[in-house]
Amino acid sequence: MIQILPKKEVFGDAERNIAKIEYDSRLIKPEDMFVAMPGSIADGHDYIDDAIKAGAVCIVCEKDFENNEVCKVIVPDSRHALSLLAAKFYNFPSRKLKVAGITGTNGKTTTVYMVKSIFDERLKRTGLIGTIEYLAGQYQFTAFNTTPESLHIERLLSVMQAERIRNVVMEVSSHGLKTGRVRMIDFNVVGFTNLTQDHLDFHGTMEEYREAKAILIDKVKGKDKWAVLNMDDPNYDFFLSRAECSYLAYSMENPKADLRITDVEKADVGYKFKLITPLGTEDVHLKLPGRYNLNNVLCAAGVAMASGVDAGTVKLGLEAMRFVPGRMEKIDTGREFNVYVDFAHTPDALGHVMKSAKEIAGDKRLIAVFGCGGDRDKEKRPLMSKAVSEHADIIFLTSDNPRTENPEAIINDAKAGLNNSRETHVVLDRKEAITEALGKASEGDVVVIAGKGHENYQVIGEEKTHFDDREVIREVLKG
Repeated sequence: MIQILPKKEVFGDAERNIAKIEYDSRLIKPEDMFVAMPGSIADGHDYIDDAIKAGAVCIVCEKDFENNEVCKVIVPDSRHALSLLAAKFYNFPSRKLKVAGITGTNGKTTTVYMVKSIFDERLKRTGLIGTIEYLAGQYQFTAFNTTPESLHIERLLSVMQAERIRNVVMEVSSHGLKTGRVRMIDFNVVGFTNLTQDHLDFHGTMEEYREAKAILIDKVKGKDKWAVLNMDDPNYDFFLSRAECSYLAYSMENPKADLRITDVEKADVGYKFKLITPLGTEDVHLKLPGRYNLNNVLCAAGVAMASGVDAGTVKLGLEAMRFVPGRMEKIDTGREFNVYVDFAHTPDALGHVMKSAKEIAGDKRLIAVFGCGGDRDKEKRPLMSKAVSEHADIIFLTSDNPRTENPEAIINDAKAGLNNSRETHVVLDRKEAITEALGKASEGDVVVIAGKGHENYQVIGEEKTHFDDREVIREVLKG
């Protein structure tokens, strides 16, 4: 198996059979291979002895160590080695599946669920890897990363193959692209939603962030592979220049685009519109709130059509959508006001969510609860507040996941972008902020709790405790 590694030094018996591969020493069993990777918090090299004691017979690492009883494979980049070894161990499952990848700052999750709904209309068995969950036939796993480590992706794809799944759709994060988690994934179609400020704590600059996203476009080459690109995004020309494959362009504005939407009407639930595609025009009733979801419709339709789906099936799949967990998810409260939770945690996403919520509220009030995550891009905090202030009538600024930062310091950063003409409350405790916001709501008002969406935890310091905005809303209103 280690023959797949291009550069390596091997010491000891390399002919042993390997039961499985792990990079977490706590999961090692006899006859396993342990890949020691340096990380931002812990270094796998510090756990080599633990892995050997647990029964590992082969260690792949970047630094030599004193032990001649196991096979040692020294490589220049153990994370790269893991992606190669995992693909080889599971016999390159992505080559036997049709894999569609969606990247972008906002809209990835909703677009992935739209594509799955469309695929399900045709085949009823679609694999999904995303921020909320991983779905593999009869198996459902709670997601721990938008794009999991390469080892987990290969395992999931192997399970999907065993479950006789043919189509897979996955979210592909900039972190996943930059760290090589999808290095060995053979994508047939990729879709791009948009690029706005986020993750600068990791990438440093918008140019580096954009470059990371472009890695996904680079992975599809040849006329039989497709990229679906957003013509309305300012970075369209940049991504188009990277496309060495067939492509479809979509736009809400440009009549030259391959996919467009016209004649938009607000319905009692969602929107009605004409979806114009290279395969025909369909009248669609999308039952999701949020006008911004029309952009996601175009991306999803393009990805589905590039995967071989006809326009009629696209219509059926889109109309079958009811909600995406934590994305403008309406909470049934039994009250005369509306409450939504949403995952929005970037300036652009918050702006779209607030604009859509204000449209729902009409001449009534929009009440917003939001916060900014700790240990993340600080520059976007005042921009998030500005985005909320442009539409909300009453604002509650609170804690999100402060992590190791002081919650008051985070809020102070965010306050710089607030519009002082808005009624604003700073409430550090998130449950208290939600309680007070709901207490302010009257008939016809709309309350949006933003930032966490589907998440059922809060990270304070290094402690992760259970916290679900949806549960808190129901508990408060029941009380």
